[in-house]
Amino acid sequence: MIEVDRLMLEKYNINLFQMMENAGRSLAILGKELYLPDDLKNPKITILSGTGGNGGGGLVAGRRLANWGYKVIILLSKHYNDYKGIVSHQLDILKNMNVDIVEFSKYIEEFKSDLIIDALLGYNINGNPKLNTKKMIEWAMKRKKNDNTQIISLDLPSGIGPNGEVYDPAIKADSTLTLALPKVSMFKDESKPYFGELYLADISVPPMLYKSEKINLDVDFLFRKNDIIKICE
Repeated sequence: MIEVDRLMLEKYNINLFQMMENAGRSLAILGKELYLPDDLKNPKITILSGTGGNGGGGLVAGRRLANWGYKVIILLSKHYNDYKGIVSHQLDILKNMNVDIVEFSKYIEEFKSDLIIDALLGYNINGNPKLNTKKMIEWAMKRKKNDNTQIISLDLPSGIGPNGEVYDPAIKADSTLTLALPKVSMFKDESKPYFGELYLADISVPPMLYKSEKINLDVDFLFRKNDIIKICE
């Protein structure tokens, strides 16, 4: 995935903002289709947002869902001012829309949600989650256990590494929307149970990029029929 990101930026001039928008839109659509039926009264969605690209994708999903009339609350793993660059830009949009934005350390534990969107950590995870990130994962799993709250993760469940690493704590998602390519950890015995149903999203990767020397895949026109594809259950 690192090589995909590099080529997208350096060779095809598709920037992180564009990728973030595509990822967040797909995440919002999938979350709505899977977990927010039309007969659900006044559904509430909680976005767990880290400071990196995954967090930005979650913020885009939150904006989309808010635009569709859902009650959305954004939980931040750090202080508002610690969010930088395009992630900060996404956060500012939500602030201007009067979407609720709360630092997790100030959060009310008892708040219940119909859907949790996990956008805390991405494939660069290296070691056990700490501080607020750790507490947010534990909070999400408590809500899942006590309230049967559904969880959808972006790219990887937070606490799971791309090559099968299972850190402590980790999100055990009901479904995961991964980006561009399936990750090795989706098929490893130890980490596979954390993903739930697997979906693959089109973030506008040119098909010829996959044929580059370091990736060497022939995916043809994978997303011609749908820009979200179910991989397996």
